Amino acid sequence: MSHKKNLFFSILAIAILFIIFEWSGRLFISWREYKKSSVDNWRIVFEEMKKRDSHIGYFFHTEEKKILTQDEFSNEYNFIDCGVDSMRFRDDGIDKNRSKKLLAVGDSFVWGFGVELDDIFTEQLENLNKDWDVLNAGISGHSPQQYTRVIKRVLKSNIHLDAVLYNFFSGNDVTYEYSFREWSKNIKKFPDLAEPNYMRNRLISHKSVQYDIARKKDLITNRQRPGFIEQFLEDWLFSFRLTRRVYRMIMGRISFKNVLDNNSHFVDPLNDSQNYYFFPEYPSIKSNGEVYVFRSNYINSVACESIAEFNTDANAEYHLNFPLAIESINEGKKLIDSVNSDFYLVYIPTKSEVYADELCYELEEPHRTEIREKMNRLHDDVMTACDSLNIKVIDLLPAFVKAAKKGKQLYYNYDNHFNKFGHEISAKIIHNFLVADIIPKEN
Repeated sequence: MSHKKNLFFSILAIAILFIIFEWSGRLFISWREYKKSSVDNWRIVFEEMKKRDSHIGYFFHTEEKKILTQDEFSNEYNFIDCGVDSMRFRDDGIDKNRSKKLLAVGDSFVWGFGVELDDIFTEQLENLNKDWDVLNAGISGHSPQQYTRVIKRVLKSNIHLDAVLYNFFSGNDVTYEYSFREWSKNIKKFPDLAEPNYMRNRLISHKSVQYDIARKKDLITNRQRPGFIEQFLEDWLFSFRLTRRVYRMIMGRISFKNVLDNNSHFVDPLNDSQNYYFFPEYPSIKSNGEVYVFRSNYINSVACESIAEFNTDANAEYHLNFPLAIESINEGKKLIDSVNSDFYLVYIPTKSEVYADELCYELEEPHRTEIREKMNRLHDDVMTACDSLNIKVIDLLPAFVKAAKKGKQLYYNYDNHFNKFGHEISAKIIHNFLVADIIPKEN
């Protein structure tokens, strides 16, 4: 009898310790996320600063300085009138004492998301050359047709331009060209349409349909039924997250660091809430002793589609949007040619392009070779198109790859934008190219 009592109390003690351990961990993680959410306000502030414009989609305007706070940065945003219609730009204003006027158009990389105004490459260009006044007309979320329309707006304001830096971000500048044009066609007829960044064309992939059928079959046949311990932790104990993560660590699936990291995400191809996933899901790249985690769909979807199950047909979207993007770029060039100014396309690489070797290293053959050969497809297509149109290209990719291999961190860990150093190296590359190109012509 005494033996049974001891066994009962031992089991009870283990159960109590298990519950204390699990719920202490869950309370810790929940409290940390709660505190984080109280300061992670950037999405709300970001949307509140938007002003809709029927010609270019939207721009940003605020009467007072705003702070955007995210996990990895917190910086100040203010937008001023530079004499371009009703628009406002994140710039330090036009300096009439400088002899050369350069215009930079682009998206959030030009806008400077994640860094202070003085750290944006446009401001650093002004520091590198005291003769240059660089007007930052970047608007976060824009795409090439919108860049070109911003150029039109600037030219109509009778601002003399010596050169234009047309910044092309390889992550999503192709994706939304068709969507914006459709929005632009219909906004006057249907004024209640959402802003163009909410109007995305979605071409459903048949591969996704086939995948969905296979997934449902797996659910019926239990072909991918989890093991007993996994089932126990997932079903009987419901959502005991910390315990499951400790189990995954013991099984070698995640590191100890990721046990308490709520940003960690695990791919479950049988999860109804997950329409698609990428290879490898949120891959970790080690550089200079640190771990950089990719948390974005800006990876080259066309290259990855052979092993990633997409809700959309990435290849079809690419072929639909790419010619439109090049058309917008060429339209911008013709505008600048008409006023006898210089036009340069600045190729801004994604984080996945810069770390392509490391990303593909995690793959098994034959996918490793197959995917790596396609990772530069967009880059090569843009270079070929610009060459045929006689567009001068300032390509940041080679220098970024070289710097990354030396252990330099060019992007934020979780966010996919340039950090301060990324802007700094961009400014140096652009400055050196312009000096080599402009000075010989002036002489």
